[in-house]
This record gives sequence, C-alpha cells and structure tokens, in this order.
Amino acid sequence: MKIRTRLSIQYILITIGIYSLSMLFVYRQFKKHKEDQFYEALESNARVTAEMVLLNEEELQTVKSGKADLSSAATIVNTSIYNNEYRRIFTLDSLYPIASNKILKSIPADQPQVFSNGDYQGIGLEFISARKNKYYVLSEGKLNYIPLIKLRNILLIGTLLTLIAVALGAWFISDQSMRPIVRINKEINEILPADLSRRLKVHASPDEFSVLVKTFNLLLDRIETAFNSEKSYISNVSHELKNPLTAIQSQIQYALNKDRKSDEYKKILTSVREDTADLSNTVEKLLQLARINSIASPDKMETFRLDELIYDVQDSFTRSFPEFHLELNITDLPPEEEGMEVFGNYSLLKSSCINLLENAGKFSNDHASKWTIDFKDPGGIKMEIQNNGNPIKADDQDKIFRPFYRSQSNIKIKGSGIGLSLVKTIMDLHHIDIKLQSDEINGTRFIFIFPIKKNTQV
Repeated sequence: MKIRTRLSIQYILITIGIYSLSMLFVYRQFKKHKEDQFYEALESNARVTAEMVLLNEEELQTVKSGKADLSSAATIVNTSIYNNEYRRIFTLDSLYPIASNKILKSIPADQPQVFSNGDYQGIGLEFISARKNKYYVLSEGKLNYIPLIKLRNILLIGTLLTLIAVALGAWFISDQSMRPIVRINKEINEILPADLSRRLKVHASPDEFSVLVKTFNLLLDRIETAFNSEKSYISNVSHELKNPLTAIQSQIQYALNKDRKSDEYKKILTSVREDTADLSNTVEKLLQLARINSIASPDKMETFRLDELIYDVQDSFTRSFPEFHLELNITDLPPEEEGMEVFGNYSLLKSSCINLLENAGKFSNDHASKWTIDFKDPGGIKMEIQNNGNPIKADDQDKIFRPFYRSQSNIKIKGSGIGLSLVKTIMDLHHIDIKLQSDEINGTRFIFIFPIKKNTQV
C-alpha cells in the first residue's frame, strides 16, 4: 500500500472516529434530556393530580373515571391512584393497563420510582393524604421518540457528508504532503554515476524534508569524495604497478637480446630483484590499505601491552631493514601492567609503527632514526619518531598523508607514497592524532599519544 493511500485511510478513520463519538455523545445527551423532561412532567402531573383528587378522599368511591381521547395516544399522559391494598381507585383513562403489584411494591417511600408498564413508561410515588392514608400515584405515558429519530437521521446524513468531505480532504492533504517525496525521488533518479556533482534542491522552508534533502546531499558529498578517491586510487595503483613491471620486463628483454657475460647477467638480475622487491613492497601496502577497514572492525580490537608491541616492531624492523639504524628509548616504564595496556588492533598498529620507522630511516641523511616512548605523559602514552633528514616544507606537511603523494624535493628517493597515508588511516581508526614537527635544528618528528585502555575502549 502506498504511503499516500495509507495516510488517507488513517486520517479518515481517525477523523470519522472522533466525529462519530462526538455525534453519539450529542445523541445520547439529547435523549437523556428528553427523558428527564418527560419524567419530570410525569412527576409534576402525578403530584398535582394527587393533591387535587385526594382533597376529597372520602368521595373517591363515587368518582367515576374519565375517558381520554386515544386518537393521539403517543402523547397522552394518564395518572392513576392505588390504595394501600394495590387496587386502582382512580384513573384518568381506564384503557391504560393496571399496574402490577410488583411495580407498586417497588415504589419507595422517600423518592419517585421510574417503571415500565407494557408499552408505557411511567413514574410512581408514595403519597400520604391529609387523613394519613397511604396511596400510590402513578403517572405514565408513551415517550415521544420522533424528535430523537429525526435527530438520528440528521446525524447519520451529517456523518456521511462529513465522511465524503474528510476523504477528499485527506486525499488532498496526503497529496500535498507527498509532493516533496515525489520531487526528491525524481531528482534522485536523475543523478547518474557519470555525474555525481549534482545535488538535490534545498527549499527555504525548514521542515523535515529540507533536513532530509540536506542529509542526502551530505551523503552524496561523501559518495563523490569516495568515488573520486577510488578513481584516483585506481589510477595511482596502475601507475605504481606499471612502472616497476615495465622496468622488469625491459631488463629481461635486454638480457635476452643476446648472450652476455655472467657479470652482466648478475647485474641485470640484481636490478630485477630490487625492482621486484619494490613492487612487492608496494603491493603489500596497497593490500593493507584496501583491507584496513575490515581488519579494524570492533570485533578485531583487543587489549594488549604496548611494550610487547614496541619490542615486536623493533625486532621486525631490524630484520626487514638491516641498513637502517634505530635508537629505542623507553622512559618511566610503569610498574603496574595496567599502565602499559592499550586497546586496538595489534597488527594494524604494528604496521603503522614499522611504516613510520621505515619512512624515518629512508629520508634520514645517515639512515638513522630515534624512537622514544614516554609512559608518564599526562595525556597518555607518548610516542615520538625522529630523524635528521631535510625538513619537510610547510606546503608539503599538509599533503604527505595523502595517498601516493610524493614531494618534489624527495622524488629521487624510492617510494610509493602509500606508507604515511596508511599510517594516517590506521591512527584515525584508533582516534589517535598525529602531530608533525619539522625544522632544521630538530629534524622531522612524528608525535602521537596512545590513550590508556579506559579512555580508548568505548
């Protein structure tokens, strides 16, 4: 069922329900008012008749009952008087049925009693004459329901007309309410992958649909950014992989052109091995960058000791890069194990540390770097990786964390431009900020602080 139809039906049901309850209340109140008027008139008639008839109580035996004209019996009111032996001693209309003893016995002494006698409704009361004799005075008649029937018919017709008006109004209102959705759907269908720069029109009225459109436009911004990043990623990946593959292929073709001396073959194979190693390193970083989000899911996070990670990184780094020199300094190691625990993904943090150390050694003039860990920093566990290479220009400091970015001043140094972007992505997933400081005196320093476990685990 469409939303427009569902809204219309709900609106109709709610409105008609409220209207019907209101009309039912009006009908019942009018009926009660008519009945109260009817019984008040009967009681008044009974008391007046009793006062007049019982003035000459001793002559009741000789008074003949009058006969009423029954041509309009629906409006005729008859009054009868019964003695304490439940015999009718007076009536205005002898054609009215005699009240049963059950009705007479049910009349209390202190208040009037409403009763039904066949097709008639009446009210009875106990009356004490001047001679202290007890009598039962009954005034009865037929309640005129014709006004109630007319009112009921009017209300039913009014309800039907209201139902029609409400149905038309509900359809109009739902149509007006759903027009923005129809417009939004049309605009969304016109957005194609070939042009993700298009956005939905935001209207000036600050309603929920405007908020929805703004939210959807923000989503399109993120999608466009991701799409452009993906295109850039694919372009850069193809470039990074194509160059070493072309170099390897060219060297192999050069070696196969003619027979060469063993020294020439060794030189060519050594160059191919270096290009293959660079290619393998690039592919490994690309794979890490591609699968990082799945690896960093919350169920892959754990609590571990940071000192274990530090020594593991040191061992792996020295074995993978024996040409680099690493100086490790750990200060103020806490005596309690809890002071060294952090929460995160062990393998990702290890990879980010190795990439930072590799970057520091690669761009250092003496291929040396310094790694300092301070456990007493008030903000958490502070890490600092420093080298003595040429300082990074201010214009490049905001760009070096972008994927595949290479500074022109270091273009001759082998690299893919992936390492630092991988580090930044991993640190962002762990909500760790990286600070970069680079100058002529202190060299280049990457500083980041690990929150302790209780602040990291959310």
